[in-house]
Amino acid sequence: MEKKYADRLHWKRVTERNFQIQRVQQGTVTCLSIHKVREPLLVTYEKLHCIADNEYKWFQVFQEDLSYTLTIVENNSEEIVQYYYDLCLDQGFDKERNSPWFLDAYLDVVYLPSGEIFILDEDELQEALLKERITQEQVLKVQDVTNQIINSLKSRNEPLMKIYEKSRSTVCAK
Repeated sequence: MEKKYADRLHWKRVTERNFQIQRVQQGTVTCLSIHKVREPLLVTYEKLHCIADNEYKWFQVFQEDLSYTLTIVENNSEEIVQYYYDLCLDQGFDKERNSPWFLDAYLDVVYLPSGEIFILDEDELQEALLKERITQEQVLKVQDVTNQIINSLKSRNEPLMKIYEKSRSTVCAK
């Protein structure tokens, strides 16, 4: 399992950045302002999507009682490109680094503004189980949480999206 940080300091693609953090009543919201990249990051979910380029913003929302985090990607026109849910086994805050972190549970859910939903890395989850990096009980929990996320998206009641909507204008200065 990989420990991942919201500040994404390891990300060499980004050459100029600004990282901001805001504690909110329900959790923590971060904003990574990507000013310059070496090259754009393109991903394919049935068609090609640019998820990192000059002047993009990556917001990440953490709530301690949930087994996932949400990253919202905005393009340089402040349009949402994707909502990316990282399922996690644990999360916390590194005071020295001043950044939230999470233990990645392999499985991810992508929700596009069009309403399309994609589940990613199911093969990685199964491989982790085979290599005993994760237990069967943890796999079942991850699968259950994935279904909860999808149901909350379909009912338009996903809690981290609501936190983002409330705090978006205050967490990331221009």
